Amino acid sequence: PHLERHDRQRILVINLAGKRTGFIVDSVSEVKKIYESSLEDAPSFSDEQSLYVKKVANLGQQKRMILIIELASMMETMTTGG
Repeated sequence: PHLERHDRQRILVINLAGKRTGFIVDSVSEVKKIYESSLEDAPSFSDEQSLYVKKVANLGQQKRMILIIELASMMETMTTGG
């Protein structure tokens, strides 16, 4: 549905398969550098969730786990309607 613009919205710009793509997101609470050494396979999720989350960043010192979204899979689903 159409949402009114507000001052917390941000545009997330990524390079995906050599193409620059932008997403309008509701808000951003933090920008974090994730090192590859922090990545682990994601725990078991539903079939649908497993399409989009294959890795997690385990930040043990901060007692945090961050889901890593597979944007390529998400974009493929959005363009194919799957």
